Amino acid sequence: MLKETGSLRDIQFTGQGGAISRKMVIAVLLGVALIAFEIFNFDTTQYALTNLLGEVRFLSLIHI
Repeated sequence: MLKETGSLRDIQFTGQGGAISRKMVIAVLLGVALIAFEIFNFDTTQYALTNLLGEVRFLSLIHI
């Protein structure tokens, strides 16, 4: 449920656990977007390196 207290900056999202501030919602969205981007970035880099170099071993410990 959206609760408006008069100003656009005072908008709070209310749920069963109480009020969640607008800043918290934005912070969570940015955090999730950053994690998703990093996972995508790692996966594409790993794919490109495997495609370029093939299967490479370093000291028989790391397998790329």
